[in-house]
Amino acid sequence: MRKYNLLFFIFLVIIHLVSCSKDDRSETRSGEEAIHKIRFKEVAYVTGGTVATVGQNTVTDLHGYLFKDSVLRKVYPDLTLNAEGICAIEVIRSKDAHLYFLANITGLADANFEVDAMTERDFLNVATIEGSGPSVSQSFMTGMLDISLITELEPEVLLTRGFARMDIHISADEQVSVEGVEIENLAKSSYLFAHMPVVSPDGATKGKFEMTYASGISHTYEGVCYLYEQPGGQTVVLETRVQGVKN
Repeated sequence: MRKYNLLFFIFLVIIHLVSCSKDDRSETRSGEEAIHKIRFKEVAYVTGGTVATVGQNTVTDLHGYLFKDSVLRKVYPDLTLNAEGICAIEVIRSKDAHLYFLANITGLADANFEVDAMTERDFLNVATIEGSGPSVSQSFMTGMLDISLITELEPEVLLTRGFARMDIHISADEQVSVEGVEIENLAKSSYLFAHMPVVSPDGATKGKFEMTYASGISHTYEGVCYLYEQPGGQTVVLETRVQGVKN
C-alpha cells in the first residue's frame, strides 16, 4: 500500500513539473510577442535622405498612438528617449495594428484624441493650427510602425520632419550674392502626416515669405526658410548681384 502511495506521489510531482514547464514556455512566447524597446532615427534635411540618430535635444515631446482595427485603442503620452534614441515602451504584437508617433507638436496641433472614438482616417487628416509658417524651433516629426509586420525585438522608426528646409547653395568661385528672397502663395498649415498626392488642408490660407540680406549671401546658406508640405503654385523671386550687377 505504501508502495502505491509513493508511486502516486511521484506521479503527481511529475504532472506538476510538466505543468510548470508548459507555463514557463507559454510566458516566454508571450514575452516574445511584445515589443519592449523602439529605436528612433530622424530623416535629416540634407539631400539623399541621410539618416541621423535622434538626440535628446531634438525631441522635446514624444507621444505614441496605437490603432487596432482602424480605431485608437491606446495613447502613450510623454515618451522619453535616451542618448541613443531608444525608448522603453511595451506593445503587444497583433494583426491590423499601427503605432504612430508625433514629436514636438505642442502648440502646433490639437492632440486631444479620444480613445475608442478617434478613427485612423481622422487621425491621419489632423492638420497643424494655422500660423504664419513653420519654424525651426518647432521641428515637428512623425513616424509609424505596422505592428503586424514587425519581427525585430528592437524595431526602428524613422521620424520624418513635417516641413522642408530651403537652402541657398553658391559655389565659392562664383561672383554671385543673394540680397533678397521672396516667396508668395505659401500655405500656413499642413497635415501632420504626408498625403499622396500632396495637398493642403481644406481652407488653408496663404501667406508670403520675405527676407532681405543687407550684406548679401555669397556662400552656402542653410535654413533660409522652412516650408510646410504643399502642392506647387508658389512664386519665388531672388534679388541677386552677379559680378556686381544687380538682378
